[in-house]
Parts: sequence; C-alpha cells; structure tokens
Amino acid sequence: MKPAHLLITVVLAIAALSVTAWLGKVIVPEVKSGAPAPSPVSAAELDELSTPFAIAASGPHGKAVATETSFDFGTVEKGDTGSHTFLVKNEGPGALQVKPGRTSCPQCTIGSVSPANEDIPPGGTAEVEVKWKISAGASKFRQTADVHTTDPSNQKLIFAITGIVDTPLHLTPSDTWQMGDLAENEPTLVEGVLYSLILDDIDIARAECENPLVTVTWEKATASDLAEKSGKSGAKVKVAVAPGSAIGPFRETVKLHTTARKGTVVEFTLIGKRSGPIEFKGRGFYPEKNVFNVGEFPAAEGKKTKLQMYVRNFDGDLDVQQVESENHRVKVSAPSAPRTFGKSKIYDLEVEILPGPPVVRIERNPEPILLKLNHPMASEIKLYVDYYAK
Repeated sequence: MKPAHLLITVVLAIAALSVTAWLGKVIVPEVKSGAPAPSPVSAAELDELSTPFAIAASGPHGKAVATETSFDFGTVEKGDTGSHTFLVKNEGPGALQVKPGRTSCPQCTIGSVSPANEDIPPGGTAEVEVKWKISAGASKFRQTADVHTTDPSNQKLIFAITGIVDTPLHLTPSDTWQMGDLAENEPTLVEGVLYSLILDDIDIARAECENPLVTVTWEKATASDLAEKSGKSGAKVKVAVAPGSAIGPFRETVKLHTTARKGTVVEFTLIGKRSGPIEFKGRGFYPEKNVFNVGEFPAAEGKKTKLQMYVRNFDGDLDVQQVESENHRVKVSAPSAPRTFGKSKIYDLEVEILPGPPVVRIERNPEPILLKLNHPMASEIKLYVDYYAK
C-alpha cells in the first residue's frame, strides 16, 4: 500500500506574543444548589480535551515517530517566507491517523489535509509541511505547530521552527566612528566594515558627506574581514579627514548609498576634535563637547555673559575678526587687554544672546558658532552655545 501523505500548511508569524488555540466545547456538569463547585480545569487538561480522536482502549495501535521535530532556517530578514516538510512514520502494528492541531501564534491558519481522514498503515509515512512568514524584526524566532495522532503514547507531536531574524546590513563601528585628535599636518584615518549575514553580495554606489575635508573610499571585504563577523558579503570602508578643520569639536555625518534592497542608505557619524593653542574655560563650559551653556532667560531681553579663552603661542593682541552663527543670534567679542597666566593670555570673551523670539537651543540642538581670529596657528575655532530663550 502506498504511504498516506498528510499536508498541513501552517503560516507562522513572529510578531505574535500570545497563543490562540481552539479547544472545542468543554461540557460543564450542572451544579445543584448547595453542591460544591467542581474543581477548575487546568490548561493541560483542556489541551487533552481538545484531542480530535477517540482512541480505542485495545489495539493494535499505530506508533507515531517523527524523523525530526525542529528545523532551523538560519538567518533571514523581516518579510521573508519559507517552508519545511516534517515526516511522521507509523512504526506500530496498527493503523495511525494524524490531524492538525494548533499553532503558537494568533495569526496562524490551518491548511488542507490531503488525503483527509485516511489511515496511515504500518510502515507508512505522513508529510507535515510547515510554512512561515516573518512579520516582525525580533532577533530570535521560534514558533511551533501541533499535530494530533491516534498513538496512545504520543497523542501530540510538536514541530518547532527556529532561526534568527536580522537586518540586511551591519556596520562596524556602528553609529559613531571615533577620530580622536585630528592631525594638523596629515590626514586622520579611520576604517570599518559594512557587511551582511543575509545577502550574497553588497556594494556601495556612492558616499556622501557635506564636509569637503572628508574623503570616503571602499573596497570588497576580504574573507578575513568577514570571518569574525560570520558575514556572507561586505565592503571595507575607509575615511580620511584632511588637515584644516577648525579648532574644537569635529562632528560630521557620512551616508553610504548601497546597492542592497533598492539602494539602502547606511549612516554614521564621525566624532573627533582638533586641539590647538586656544582653549575655553569657565562656568557653564563643557570641554568634552565644546559647549557653552548660557542657561535660561527671557527671549525679549536677551542675555550677556562671559567665557574665558586661554591663548598660547601668540605675541600680539587677539582679534575676533568675524563671528558666524546659524541664526545670527549670538554675538562674541574680546577685550583688547588680556590677563597673563604663565605662558597663556586670558581673554574674557563677551558672549551676548540678542533679544528676539523664543527659541530652544539645548542638549542636541546647540547653536554652532565659528570664530575667525587673527591667530596664525588658529584662524578658526568652533564653539557651540546652548541656551533657552523663553
């Protein structure tokens, strides 16, 4: 006799966190007045009650043996679909029947059974096909499908689908590339790897950065570049920052336009600083970010405050020749008579926020200021002013 073939189509959705199960009707006996209430039925007992078969007490019975109970599809991305066929053999002396049960997600559907309600003879085999569609981006995937049998010792088989759901592209370093102190006389270099655990081939079509001092190049990643990341494909990315950046913090955004998935763009930020003969000190100044916090004040009144600027390697009088601000709201000037402190001259910079409409320039939105000076070794210096004009 030919083996009976059972086809159970189960679509598994990863986004589900709860379980929807059809348990059938549970008959609750009538409780007479004054009689004690029946004990609650446990979830396990309800699950047994949902078995679609009335298994005969006497045999011979079939014996359900699954050749495998789990399948790992590896690494895929959100939106991918797939399927796998499990085999259930009847190794018992009697006939065996199998029927689809429940699945571990609320969006699952039970497909057709072919041929329906047919015995699997001794030595016969049933095929259980499980299909899935990845509908969410959680990293680990595990969903199950149940199959009921007439094997008294194995009335329910549980088939598991497992794997990893990943994004198409990874970048290392990830979001921020640290440049450290920028060199004055040669380019400052940093490099990383763009790679994929899923795609067989990726490439970079072009790179974008608004700063002309930043140059981005790339080449195919080598096997050793990808080995420690278990990547299937990738590109080595090299960034060079030429000399000439303004003294102070350096922060630029780079966008990589790739050939993956119709032009996926990967973005990262370059972070560094250029040291020089000028540094700021004073209350409200944060040197690690080069941010001067002016605080809160009435917008209609504006605010004046001071910031100390230490100048080295300059015999003449420092002159703030030009101030470039994003909104032309900040005015900076330096008195002509500095104080001397060791080998440094200290200028009390006068910082004024002009009266105007209310504006919030705090935390991630400080106002960038570019000071153009007559210092031969520091003609430009960048400063950020943090304030809240309310």
